[in-house]
Amino acid sequence: MDHCAGYCGLHCENCHLRAHVGPDAQRLVDSMKRAGFEQFGPMIPGFAGFWEFLSRFAAGNGCFGCRAEGGNPHCRVRACAREKSVDACALCAEYPCREMDAALAHYPMLEADNRFLREKGTEAWLAMQQQRRAQGYTYALAKEN
Repeated sequence: MDHCAGYCGLHCENCHLRAHVGPDAQRLVDSMKRAGFEQFGPMIPGFAGFWEFLSRFAAGNGCFGCRAEGGNPHCRVRACAREKSVDACALCAEYPCREMDAALAHYPMLEADNRFLREKGTEAWLAMQQQRRAQGYTYALAKEN
């Protein structure tokens, strides 16, 4: 499975964090450098922590993806998939299970995506994810009432 494919069926390259927050952070870092913040920023209380955080995101280090130990370190979906030695939850004989409830509730398209993965296979699913990325698609959380 692709290193950017989450066990739950999300693809890291379609995450808003990678697609938008990282590049936005880089633009902010560049703007702040032009304004001289590297020199006078350290005089501002809390700046060092903020600058480190912002710089990490700008460098693309906000999240490495769940296969590289990024994301939620206590993710039960990842733990379960690894325990069962499956590349993706959708490919597990027990899918869907209670471990997926939160992900399915937060990402409305995830159920259909996982069904596509089961029916069409990994290569077709990866091609769909790449096509989405090329079109500027990013995941959106379900709206809470």
